[in-house]
Amino acid sequence: MERPVVMVTGSNRNTGLGIIKVFAAAGYDVIAACRSEENARQTELALREQFPESRVLGVAFNQRYPEQITAGFAKVRQHFSRLDALVCNATMISTRDSFMELTPENLNEMLLTNVSGYTFTAQEAAKMMIPQHKGSIVMISSVQSHGAVPRMMAYAASKAAINSVSRGIALELARDGIRCNTLIAGAIRVDRLETLSPDELAAKRKNWPTGRETTPEEIGNACLFLCSDQAASITGSELNVDSGVEICLLPYNKDWK
Repeated sequence: MERPVVMVTGSNRNTGLGIIKVFAAAGYDVIAACRSEENARQTELALREQFPESRVLGVAFNQRYPEQITAGFAKVRQHFSRLDALVCNATMISTRDSFMELTPENLNEMLLTNVSGYTFTAQEAAKMMIPQHKGSIVMISSVQSHGAVPRMMAYAASKAAINSVSRGIALELARDGIRCNTLIAGAIRVDRLETLSPDELAAKRKNWPTGRETTPEEIGNACLFLCSDQAASITGSELNVDSGVEICLLPYNKDWK
């Protein structure tokens, strides 16, 4: 049987790399979408070495620019006759501007990368899935889409918009056999945590009910489930994989500055 094919955006490091490795280990052929040609090439080589049974393609596009997304998918079509799953993971992290410091340029960049980028990447994927009458899209969102954290308003707004976009896709593409779900992520173990001292990391963990980080592989396992036939009746949903962060977020601190 022909192996299923998945694209994961932002797959050269951290969460995205963990996700794409989970799919490759589960028998998928994989498309590693990265922002730069160098990252795409290096990720492709590394995945081919680790998963020699998988066909691997590295493709580069900056999702801020719809024309780059379209060009990236043209390359995908040259190599693969199908696309079974898409995980939209590439994201712009907050510039840490407070509301009063926020500029139109910073807000627009956030929305272009996170909202427009997810939307038009999903649109291109759907063009490949609709003729198959089958496909699954997972959009990685954040616990911050349901709450507020100081200096993260623009990021939170973009993630809340992603939640809404995901529901709209689920509704409109259901008749085409395509499902779309949102994964609400939080407390993920990423490389920037390595810069924290043991005391700083312990202080962070006190805010997480499980007392531990969520690993990229755990995010990947949840994505794999949502893209599998085991989740055939699940669409338009939100699944939290966040070490329990959303049930409490952070304690209020009026002196947040």
